[in-house]
Amino acid sequence: MDNEKRMAGDYEIIQAIMIGDREIVIGENQADTNGQKYMTAVGEWNDLFEHYDNVLVSDDYPEIVSLFGHRVTEQANKTRDEL
Repeated sequence: MDNEKRMAGDYEIIQAIMIGDREIVIGENQADTNGQKYMTAVGEWNDLFEHYDNVLVSDDYPEIVSLFGHRVTEQANKTRDEL
């Protein structure tokens, strides 16, 4: 089993779900001192690179989880429409 941490910048990815052509992630950086310990982002990746956009950060974990859930729902609906 691979024990390497998956990172997006300074954030360790703690939750991820791939839906269609996008991955929705939650990351945390407990060492952050600017009130931005948690993030959610939309990721794209292939064999050459990994890219995250629509990054939102907060010190409010429930807020980030709520945004993560909203993004999962949006991506699921988009994928359903494409299928």
